[in-house]
Amino acid sequence: MPFVANWLGRSTLSVTVRLGEVVGLGAKMQNASVTLTSGETRFTFRAAATVGGGSAGVDLVYDPAGRIGQTTLTASANRVSLGELSTLLGLDLGLRDAVADIDLRLRGGGRTTRDALNSASGTVDIAIAKGAWPRDQLANWPAETQRLLGGNDQGVPFNCIAGRFDVSGGVANLRRLVIDTPRAVLVGGGYVQLRTEGWEFIVVPEARDPQNAALASPLRIKGGGGRPTASALEPNMARLLVGAGVVPSLVAQVAQAARQAGANACSAVAPRVEALRPGLRAQLPVPSAADTRQRGGRPAAQTPGPQRSR
Repeated sequence: MPFVANWLGRSTLSVTVRLGEVVGLGAKMQNASVTLTSGETRFTFRAAATVGGGSAGVDLVYDPAGRIGQTTLTASANRVSLGELSTLLGLDLGLRDAVADIDLRLRGGGRTTRDALNSASGTVDIAIAKGAWPRDQLANWPAETQRLLGGNDQGVPFNCIAGRFDVSGGVANLRRLVIDTPRAVLVGGGYVQLRTEGWEFIVVPEARDPQNAALASPLRIKGGGGRPTASALEPNMARLLVGAGVVPSLVAQVAQAARQAGANACSAVAPRVEALRPGLRAQLPVPSAADTRQRGGRPAAQTPGPQRSR
């Protein structure tokens, strides 16, 4: 959603709206509240609601002080259906049957969306419970990986997904991704460019059944920003990911974590990915120099900060 913040700091405004139920959105929203406050020194937008069987909230603060100002965005979702969240945001996230916990904390400077995204830094934590990938989202994955994951025309089932993005300079680096499916456990990472929406990931599967072990080769996938998804197997990468001695089993780690009542096994294993596959981080893709230049960075000349009304 584009914005230009030149008007902030020139007007004083305070609005609070409370809604018992919002209809017509395609998703059930109740107990909603929205607060908007704008003054000479700060702009604040806060919203919270019950969405389906979960809850969500967002807190946006813009401080116009200084040459370019500062935007801070905090958002959270607790046991929110991704299908209902997709409907509310007008986005097709694909995983419509899954329930997610999301914690987002970002900060960036600039008076436009582009500038704020180019300089954004912070973290995004995601944990998703049982669901299924739509089959068409995996259509461009290698045939071997598709056979490994199995599934049917309705999609490929998964037990859980968890990951953490570390955001810096407008690039979200995924350092520890864990996906548990009935036929394999996958770990990996990569990056997403917030403004261009381009992304690239390395995914490393481990088969649950020894007879499918030959299908479990590391793969590289990339796409986003209107580009078709491309993928390729990287079989020679496997030996670079493990340390000396016994190689820890990803399947065993997830199975042990799943014994904890009410726990998301992927969330429990994600912090240990670098210890389980110590060579993974060195293989993770990063944006090319050309892509980094394309982001443009912060413009040399910025719109002057707002002046106080007299």
